Amino acid sequence: MTRKFILTNETLVLDENVTLYRIKAKKDFGNIKAETKGGYVQCEDNLSQDGLCWIADDAQVYDYARVSGNAVVKGNAIVRGHARVHGNAIVCDHALLTGRVHVFDNAIVGSKSYLTNGATVSGNARVFCKPRIGNPKYPNIRENGTVTGNAQLLHCGVVRGNAILRGNAVLRDHSRLIGNAVVEANSQLDGSVRVMENAWVLGDAQLSGRTTLCGRSIVYGQCKIGGRSIVTCNAQVAGNEELINFVLSGDQSYGIGIKKGKRT
Repeated sequence: MTRKFILTNETLVLDENVTLYRIKAKKDFGNIKAETKGGYVQCEDNLSQDGLCWIADDAQVYDYARVSGNAVVKGNAIVRGHARVHGNAIVCDHALLTGRVHVFDNAIVGSKSYLTNGATVSGNARVFCKPRIGNPKYPNIRENGTVTGNAQLLHCGVVRGNAILRGNAVLRDHSRLIGNAVVEANSQLDGSVRVMENAWVLGDAQLSGRTTLCGRSIVYGQCKIGGRSIVTCNAQVAGNEELINFVLSGDQSYGIGIKKGKRT
């Protein structure tokens, strides 16, 4: 079988003393024409010779990372470590994937998103983030965090610690999903929300401000919770009210026809 790409003599030496080689197409496939130059790889194993997969522009794929299927890595994206990009996935812009990251199906990871340590993005999910600045920069998805379905992770959002963002859910701004927590259906998290410790958000619920949901608590329905609200210790909130600076704790429930809890 004729190889679809070769390594050229055009090189890029990284700080880690790793040498990358720009690739060039040897034949027409998909939208790629023969002689088209692509991005950089460390060796041929970084890009499959099968399928329509490609590394374009100045994107880099190295270490044990691999791009296969019909996936595309482009722009100035970097895929390294043991990361895998396959299916019809796209990794673009200045995204960084490192460690055992898995991006597949029709997922798109772009902007300056930073994924590491077991992060998974699949389905039709969209991840367009920028990492929190720290030393080092704080990843957007790590520690087996998952974004799947039609979910969107935006701005400086974070998903980590086996947490799952799925369905049509949207997590944006500086909100965080941590520690086996799940946000799904049509839920939205804005502001600096924290959902953690096996908490669950579903339905059309909207959390904003500095709301914290934790301790196996559940928010569902069409309720809106904002301000400095706290829902914890197996509490449940439902209905379609707007609750600001709301506090509910300890196996209590609040919803239509239920008047438990406390407003501050």
